[in-house]
Amino acid sequence: MKHGWRTVAIILLASIVAASPAAADSLDDLARDFWRWRAVRQPLSHDDIPRIERPAGWMPDWSRATVEGSRKDLEAFEARWKAINPAASPVSRQVDYRLIGSALARARWELDITRGWRRNPNFYIQQTIGGLFDLLLQPPPFDQTRSAALAVRMANIPRIVQQAQENLDEAVRPFATLAVAELANVRERLATVSREAAPLLAQPDRAQWSSATEPAIAALESLREWLKGRLTSMSPDTAVGRENYLCFLTHVALVPFTPEELLAMGRQEWERAVAFESYEIQRN
Repeated sequence: MKHGWRTVAIILLASIVAASPAAADSLDDLARDFWRWRAVRQPLSHDDIPRIERPAGWMPDWSRATVEGSRKDLEAFEARWKAINPAASPVSRQVDYRLIGSALARARWELDITRGWRRNPNFYIQQTIGGLFDLLLQPPPFDQTRSAALAVRMANIPRIVQQAQENLDEAVRPFATLAVAELANVRERLATVSREAAPLLAQPDRAQWSSATEPAIAALESLREWLKGRLTSMSPDTAVGRENYLCFLTHVALVPFTPEELLAMGRQEWERAVAFESYEIQRN
């Protein structure tokens, strides 16, 4: 009997050891595939936090076909994530599992909840001018790769503006008003950037950069006027709603509080700050 239990214990231990690498490999494979995909499909943002390294030759693309492809890719990633059972894994692997889940939820949040590509005209300012800014922000020297990328992104601006006009069927008025203001003097600003950056580019890229500037400016000006003509018909509602915000807190931010609890906590901190200021005033 003793030998029988020992045999069972050995078999169970072997099965656990054999299963752990498989689970780890599944999660590692998912993470590697997801972040490779994310480097291509993550939208440009004015926020420094989500700025990531892009593959060589990358350009923003928000055509409807590409968006639908991204949605299918994301569904496949979510299915792979749900198929992994982290319960038997070490705590560190369970944390990794939750973090990959957060990254997937963030992509879903952008694509289908906030829907900046359909609701926020500023989104396309980031995909155009923001794309130039990211490359110009890097310290010199301007190597051949960055020089070529700048010229291509300038030439790509009219195509992205066309995609904006096709996609912004749910544009929100406050966002559009901000975009119009942002594009108010786009001709002067972008012409200055083009003129000052041209000497820094590699010689083969200067001609493309310079020739692409005027079409890019004209496209951005057309977007500004297109938005102006539609402002009165746009919805004024910018909020995503309580349920969507709660979804963000739970699945993206991984914060175990409701919006009402966060509001109460914020009020408490405000009252504490005011109280401490009052104590200092009285003491001094």
